[in-house]
Amino acid sequence: MNVRANCIPTRSFPKRQRDPNCRVCGRTDESITHLLTSCVALQHAEYLHRHNAVAKVIYSNALELLGFKMQEEYWTWTRPPSMTHGEKRVLWDQNIPTPRRVEHSRPDLLIRNGKRIVVCEIGVTSDSNVVQKEREKKLRYQPLLRELQQLHPDCTIQLLVVVIGVTGAITKQLVRGVREAGLDCSIVSKMQRAAATHSAHLLLRILYSRKLLAVE
Repeated sequence: MNVRANCIPTRSFPKRQRDPNCRVCGRTDESITHLLTSCVALQHAEYLHRHNAVAKVIYSNALELLGFKMQEEYWTWTRPPSMTHGEKRVLWDQNIPTPRRVEHSRPDLLIRNGKRIVVCEIGVTSDSNVVQKEREKKLRYQPLLRELQQLHPDCTIQLLVVVIGVTGAITKQLVRGVREAGLDCSIVSKMQRAAATHSAHLLLRILYSRKLLAVE
């Protein structure tokens, strides 16, 4: 892929233009990595949309496995509804109350099926940063796991960290983590496709359309 090989022309590659700054934010040199992962002007809409597309793959699979119905319109919602029935629940981006305050208590998803609770945190980053980002997220949510274990001593508490590169890169641990969380392993390829497709569409709109341009 051209994206993976960083062969797509930008304002700073392959030939540095008179104004090499990002055409969207105007703050730093424009590169494929910058456009797909670190442009401040794209963080709260485009990156969030891509992140949520990956999250909805897990969300829909969890609803199906727990017997909830996935409504078609949820795919278009920025914030799908949390679902609860007895000891079955799928919570989307909700603060998790714990006996002691922890810094990171709002995971992307929390899935409970009886005595199993899965805390799910999701990230989309550059392909070269997948391993590091996965490690960071695992460390970040350890305090929440400890608090949940104290709050629910009879439950199995698991952490599922899903980090996918902008072109679909993953670590070897992801498939195993999905399986151990009780989810369908087929969702891994669906999440990869969601991340890569949204990245490709974003680049097309930025580089070949004026729709997203904030700075010229």
